Amino acid sequence: MKMIRNGILAGFIATVAVTMMMMIKTASKQFPELHVVRTLSDVIGTPDNLMIGFGVHLLIGTLVWGIAFALLESRLPTWSYMVKGTMFGILAWLLMMLIFMPLAGAGLFAVHRGTMMVPLVTLLYHLVFGLVLGSAYGWYAPSVKRAKNNIVRNSS
Repeated sequence: MKMIRNGILAGFIATVAVTMMMMIKTASKQFPELHVVRTLSDVIGTPDNLMIGFGVHLLIGTLVWGIAFALLESRLPTWSYMVKGTMFGILAWLLMMLIFMPLAGAGLFAVHRGTMMVPLVTLLYHLVFGLVLGSAYGWYAPSVKRAKNNIVRNSS
């Protein structure tokens, strides 16, 4: 149960980090074809209510991805939580490109958005998300795992 709690906490921290990046992108008027919260609002049927889309964004990052990472991290083939998180971020991005984007009407890898910036920017978001997720999870991981990480690092 502690690993689930740690996954949720790490998922929240990572979601806040990515949300800040998204807010900077939106405020700077960069890549207007990519608006994650608006797309989520559209997909769930509330296009005029961005707060619901924002809430769904927080829930997905915190609960879905946080818990999924907690359940899968021990199966990822490395001791480094940062690398595990990065690998997980790439997997989450692939799922977004193959499942969510077509559901949102953007096509596989968002080809209907008219630019390759959508998959590239979302890949960057997911890499940062994974890196922060893995780092935060590793921080809260049981000390035995942290000790194993230190032994592996120091013997290299």
